[in-house]
Amino acid sequence: MEVGIREPRDSLNKHVAQVRNGQTIAATDHGKPVARLVPVE
Repeated sequence: MEVGIREPRDSLNKHVAQVRNGQTIAATDHGKPVARLVPVE
């Protein structure tokens, strides 16, 4: 899954919940990946 870094901060809780469930999320800036949210082992 990819999300833009300018996405509202309110959606961060939703994305953290998805990561807790094992999903990896790439944060993008102008369509280019700049960071990744991954579950902690």
